[in-house]
Amino acid sequence: MTVAAIATDATPVDSLQAVIDSATVAYNDKRYNDALAALTAVERDGGTSGALCYDIASNYYRLGDNVQAILYYERALLLDPSNDDARHALSITRQRAVIDDDAFAGDHYVIATLKQWILGHRWNSYATLGVFAFLMALAGGALFVAASRPLWRKVGFFGGITMAVMCVALNSMAYFVRDYTAGHRFAIAVAAPVTRLNAVPRATADSTQVCLTVKAGTRLLIVDSVNANVDGTTPHWWYAVEHPRSTSRRAWVDQRDVARP
Repeated sequence: MTVAAIATDATPVDSLQAVIDSATVAYNDKRYNDALAALTAVERDGGTSGALCYDIASNYYRLGDNVQAILYYERALLLDPSNDDARHALSITRQRAVIDDDAFAGDHYVIATLKQWILGHRWNSYATLGVFAFLMALAGGALFVAASRPLWRKVGFFGGITMAVMCVALNSMAYFVRDYTAGHRFAIAVAAPVTRLNAVPRATADSTQVCLTVKAGTRLLIVDSVNANVDGTTPHWWYAVEHPRSTSRRAWVDQRDVARP
């Protein structure tokens, strides 16, 4: 188990490292409850990182809590999209629990795969490459203007156009990733054993208003939200999701039935 030290305002670094070390020892001794208690204490104190979420997920996995394991693996990937260990472990956990990833269920397989691949990298990586592509486009334009030979003018023209297209594409990808990750547009169904998706943003006893039920641990993509008052109780959010198996184009899920990574 790999654990990263996380400095917080509330906990001294030495004390924090001691807690993390104790969690590592407990994990290696297969005392997963003890390790989990230590790591979640660090999280409650305000510490967070992709490595910490990965380790919390690993303990939940060992304890057989697939839903919480999926939730924390998702959090680990939001904080560090390059964490291939978390991505692999998440796939294994979903396979073990027989849980589908419904976040892009409405998309064609190729489009869904492309979106997943794009989300596997940080948005600022795309933005940095976009800046580089922009500078190369300027260089291509300068070459086209300054070169005297037709060959170099062609290289400058077509190279500049190619780099300009790449600049637009990379910045679009950066926006896409930032919108999905920083905006926390994903939610994990946590209501056991299944989470109900309703045709309307309110609780109902009418079974005809239930568009779809999904297993706990299913990842959903939030496309809209509304703050609704349910039976005179404190208002809370209902999230809208779009799903091809739903009997309604847009289905609603209670905020209390999902967790957002």
